[in-house]
Amino acid sequence: MAQKLSTAKRGCLIVLSLNQLQQLAIFENKDITKISPLTGGLCHRLYKVTYVDQHQCTHHYVLRYLNVSFNESAHEYHLMELAYALGIAPFPSALIDLTDQSQQPSSLIVMDFVEGDLATCGDFDDRNISQLADYLARLHTCDRAHLSIKPSPNTLGLLDEYWQRYNMKTVADIKRFAAIKRHLSSLIFNNTSLIHGDLNLSNIMISRNELTWLDWEFSSIGDAYVDYAALCIESDGKVEQRLIDALNNHSAVESSIDKSRLSLFKLYYAASCWLWTPALTGQSYLNHHHRYERIVDQLLMATVEGKTTLL
Repeated sequence: MAQKLSTAKRGCLIVLSLNQLQQLAIFENKDITKISPLTGGLCHRLYKVTYVDQHQCTHHYVLRYLNVSFNESAHEYHLMELAYALGIAPFPSALIDLTDQSQQPSSLIVMDFVEGDLATCGDFDDRNISQLADYLARLHTCDRAHLSIKPSPNTLGLLDEYWQRYNMKTVADIKRFAAIKRHLSSLIFNNTSLIHGDLNLSNIMISRNELTWLDWEFSSIGDAYVDYAALCIESDGKVEQRLIDALNNHSAVESSIDKSRLSLFKLYYAASCWLWTPALTGQSYLNHHHRYERIVDQLLMATVEGKTTLL
């Protein structure tokens, strides 16, 4: 019986046979021996492909299935190429259009496999913090003139869009959203930097104490503080002050981090995550939603008390 690779995204199921994969140009003269699912983010599926080359050496690729148009996949792929050149992302080996096989827009990004662990606990040592600051500086200040990069969706209007689609409104939710809008009324976005846009800890790999950033789907021209805020929130405040210090000491960061502005972006980031997750399904997504709800409430309370840190 032929081995099957099942890939899924947002309820859409695509099944590729091992024979179909073997016929792809990137696997020419390579014998695929194993396909294993990898844990990762909420909305995409990753698979580790083990193969033996013509010299009988074993290697690995990662397949990332995208249920979007080829042009959208190409946008992420080219950003990965840039991020790899910056020393931030794994090498993207190939972009493959699967639309003809799946009867719907879909593609595969094939990238080098990086051995390591996801930074899910957020316990970064001082070397990791220095690397985070350096990666942020490299990305936010890089030359991207040769690429056509989509503008960031991050605006206060995005929260309104999410709120309109939010189907679980309670009295507490209505009060919470009103407080969010009130506190963020003065927030201005400076969407001039290339940002990652989704720096949750499942998108950061630690390999031999070196960091690699994954999942560039939401990378765009946006405000650098979105990335700063994401790291602060996702690490439960463990990295905040050390990251601020490292950024302030980095030669490529032109001005000191504005803690008041960072506080607003942390609230914006947490609120967008809180409002986004109910659109998904399953208990894990609900747990995700309630986590951000608690963070939003903590941030609102800290704002009332005049604090600038998360916890």
